[in-house]
Amino acid sequence: MKAALCAVLVLAGGSALAGPRDEVRGASARCDVLADDRAWLDCYYGAAQPMRARLGLSPAPASQQRLVPPGDTGSWLGGGEGPVRARMMSYSHDGTGAFTVSLSNGEVWRQLDGDPHIARWKDRAESYQVSIAPGALGSYDMRVAGDNHVYKVRRLR
Repeated sequence: MKAALCAVLVLAGGSALAGPRDEVRGASARCDVLADDRAWLDCYYGAAQPMRARLGLSPAPASQQRLVPPGDTGSWLGGGEGPVRARMMSYSHDGTGAFTVSLSNGEVWRQLDGDPHIARWKDRAESYQVSIAPGALGSYDMRVAGDNHVYKVRRLR
């Protein structure tokens, strides 16, 4: 009985340390979607924030923390896991006003011709959080936090 109680106490004590460690491991693994080495390294530093907070260290810069993709990031395009959620890394508009966006997970999306909505983003790309999900008739719907429009898009890569 004493041995079992000791084992439970040891396991319980270990889990207190594992919380931030597990968070850091999970978050740093999500940084692997970033192709650029500098962005990956900054994301990795941002992913360590839970342990930095636990140890009372100064926070990682917000620019590094913002690079860490959300925990529910998935790509249903290959595996049916759910919507894409990622930070916008860049955006551009062509002569017709249609946009192309690059995301923190490495994906690039373009607005479909015929989508009536015009994106009027003014802030830095990194300030926008994007969600893309399957739409009607094989299309994809892109939502940008803080923007009320639903844009029809297709994936370029």
